Amino acid sequence: MAMKRAIFFTIDSLLASGIIITAVLLVSNFYSAEQQNVNLEYASQDLIRVFSTMTVGQIDNDYVKALISNGGIANTNNTILEQIGDFWMNDKRNLSTNFTKNITADIIPKNYGYSVLINDENIYIRNLTIRRGLVSSRGIVSGISNTSYLWGPVVIEIRVWE
Repeated sequence: MAMKRAIFFTIDSLLASGIIITAVLLVSNFYSAEQQNVNLEYASQDLIRVFSTMTVGQIDNDYVKALISNGGIANTNNTILEQIGDFWMNDKRNLSTNFTKNITADIIPKNYGYSVLINDENIYIRNLTIRRGLVSSRGIVSGISNTSYLWGPVVIEIRVWE
């Protein structure tokens, strides 16, 4: 009789532990696909900070490397903001747009809209409907000039929204 009780309790504990382990595995699978949460204020401020400190030569992007090799970008020591401003100042609007698009496409999640403006002129925009909020951060680039624009620094603004 004692042997039957031992077998009964052993099987009972194995079944209970199997049910608990299965429940834990099923519940953990439901929570593994958590969406990326980005604070809008931090996103725009971080982009301005990174773009004002990171040089063009540090970018690991095929489009940027092609521009450097074919002479489209002469100074690889320019920061990203300086390079965007340099394209804009030299009336290379398409280069400015494509450069901005290529370096920001993989940085900002697909469900966020954003735009890059120079002196309130739209350079690039990922135009999504604004659902929750819009945050704007600005950076100033000095030392860029051409014959038609000599009067002051260039203001580059990045707007991010969800």
